[in-house]
Amino acid sequence: MTISLLAAYTKNEHIIGAQGKIPWNLPSERNYFKKICNNKFVIMGRKSFDEIGKPLSYCKLIVLTKNNGKKSLLQIQKDEPSTSGTIPPIQFASSLEEAFELCKDQEEILIAGGQSLYEQTLPKANKIYATEINLKIKGDSYFPQINSSWKKTILESKTENGISYDYVIYEKK
Repeated sequence: MTISLLAAYTKNEHIIGAQGKIPWNLPSERNYFKKICNNKFVIMGRKSFDEIGKPLSYCKLIVLTKNNGKKSLLQIQKDEPSTSGTIPPIQFASSLEEAFELCKDQEEILIAGGQSLYEQTLPKANKIYATEINLKIKGDSYFPQINSSWKKTILESKTENGISYDYVIYEKK
């Protein structure tokens, strides 16, 4: 199983969020996220899910949450019909181990935030799909620094809404 991290962050400071929100509006970057996640299992923390606020029809979403946080999320799941047949649009796990168990038969699973989950999974990851955004902003959540044990490949550079950014893949050397 390949564990891949999927993140958008500011190039220099590695900011991924500010006050529980994504601090930029880049529709093409959201489409890139959707393309990578299509028909895959995606694990994210509850706070990251709260930012999205709904099931994602294009992937199998596993939300990490403590038991007392499940009640509101379960209501969302009940209100949203399954779009993927036998697997509900959102599954819940109370630990990373439980989340990995839910997708143990998959070739690749994606980790999509937040900061704590990235920190826990970076040492286990084989690949990082990153959008490195050239933007100076203030934030309060960060993507971990990537050390020299990773090989970086720039796939494409774009500018949108006056913001330049690069789609990058990091792979373990």
